[in-house]
Amino acid sequence: MLIKVDEKDYNLLTTEKREIRIANLQEDIPTVYAHAQNSLDEVATYIRQFQQGSAFQVAPESMLEFFRIDLFGKKYPVKIIRNEEFQPYIKADLVYCSAKANTDIQQEKFAENLREQLFQQYVLQRISHWEEQLNVLSNDINFRVLKASPYKTNAETANITFNKQIKDLSLRTIDYFVFSAILPLLHEDDELTLINQYFPDTERLLNQLR
Repeated sequence: MLIKVDEKDYNLLTTEKREIRIANLQEDIPTVYAHAQNSLDEVATYIRQFQQGSAFQVAPESMLEFFRIDLFGKKYPVKIIRNEEFQPYIKADLVYCSAKANTDIQQEKFAENLREQLFQQYVLQRISHWEEQLNVLSNDINFRVLKASPYKTNAETANITFNKQIKDLSLRTIDYFVFSAILPLLHEDDELTLINQYFPDTERLLNQLR
C-alpha cells in the first residue's frame, strides 16, 4: 500500500511486531513496516519524527519502537529512546520516553508507570502555576487511590492528596481539581468567585463526570 507523507511516497507493509520500521531509504520509495493496529496518522507522525532525527545522519535502516497509552482522556503514541535517561514528556501529542536496552516496553507495568509519571508531572506543574497565581504555598503533595474524592486537602497542614484514578480525565478537568484543592489554603470565604473567574466552564467539566 502506497502512502504519502509530506509529499513523499512510502510503501506501507503490515507486520506482527508492535513497531514502526523504515527500510530501503536509498530507494525512491522507502518501505515502512507497521503493526496493523497503527493508524495512518500514527505512522505519518513517526515518519516525520524519523526524518527530523536523521536529518544529518541517515542510517540505511531504522526502527522506531511504538506503543500507545491512554492518558488524559486521549490516546498518545509513545516514542522510545533506548540507552538514555530522562524524564518522560509530551510534545506535540507525542510522548517521549527513555528505556534501557533490555526493557520490555510491552509489559503492562511499564505503560502504567509511564502514565503515572506523566500524570504526577502535570499535577505538580499546575500546582506551581496556581501557587504563583494565587500567592499561596502548599506543603506535602501525595498521590494514592481515594474512594470517593478526586483530592483531599488539609487546610491546617497545607498537605494535599490527589486521587491517582483521575489521570484518565481531561487536562482541563484535572487542572480544575488542582485549583480546587489549593483553594482551601487561601482561607477565602468566597471561593465561588475565584472558581468562576478561572473556570467559567466548571459546570461543563463536572457534567462530564456524571
